[in-house]
Amino acid sequence: MTDLADARLLEAMRSPLVVEPAASHTCTGGAHSRLADGRIVCWSPPAHEGQTRAVDAEIAAQPVPTHLRRRWRGLWDAHDSFWSAWCATEICAKLGEVPIIVLAARGPVGASPVTIDGREVTYAVRQEGDLVVAYGVSTTTS
Repeated sequence: MTDLADARLLEAMRSPLVVEPAASHTCTGGAHSRLADGRIVCWSPPAHEGQTRAVDAEIAAQPVPTHLRRRWRGLWDAHDSFWSAWCATEICAKLGEVPIIVLAARGPVGASPVTIDGREVTYAVRQEGDLVVAYGVSTTTS
């Protein structure tokens, strides 16, 4: 990881993560992820010029869809779990402005940072309660 990107990601990860039912969600800013059970994850870290941020989350105990498990069989071993690999790839798709279906077809992303179409994406994944959550920041490199 680049030192500045790493420091900014760690700083941003100190910002609270709000998880609430969609019906009561009122946040209009920040980065969001929708969960399979209808909850919304909202993350609003401080903004830095030239940098964008994203969050992705999945319910850790939910089953992995058969087609994804089959497609990525043996490819996500470098991550803690399938959902860790999936969330990291989602972050890179969001921040790299690449459709997830395109990026997922290539398999899970590698270790952070990842460069996608001229954007350096720095991410971290961790367990937050019943969720696997990936946090990411990106800057333009080209």
